[in-house]
Amino acid sequence: MPVGTTRSSRRLLIVDRHAKSLDDFLDHYRAYYASLQDYRVGPTKELAEKLRLEFDEPFSTQTKYAALDDRIAETAAKKDELLTVLSLPEATVWWFPTRTYWPQVKSG
Repeated sequence: MPVGTTRSSRRLLIVDRHAKSLDDFLDHYRAYYASLQDYRVGPTKELAEKLRLEFDEPFSTQTKYAALDDRIAETAAKKDELLTVLSLPEATVWWFPTRTYWPQVKSG
């Protein structure tokens, strides 16, 4: 442990790293979700295929934050169910979870 670093400040660095991992993932997640909403407005076979392929990008992320990685894996396992909107654009895109679905990062 570096000089001047206490256990509590070291723990805060870990929490900050988790917060960044969560924020980075949620940025990708929200962008993908927005793409699904756009698809509902103007669905095409080409865009549906593109979105099917792009699903794996955010949902194969490994962050070294176990709680977040577990949630990502749970969501990825529901891929077919979650992408129903690609075959039924009139379906509700319901899978944008509340903040409580994702791991909570303590600040301060």
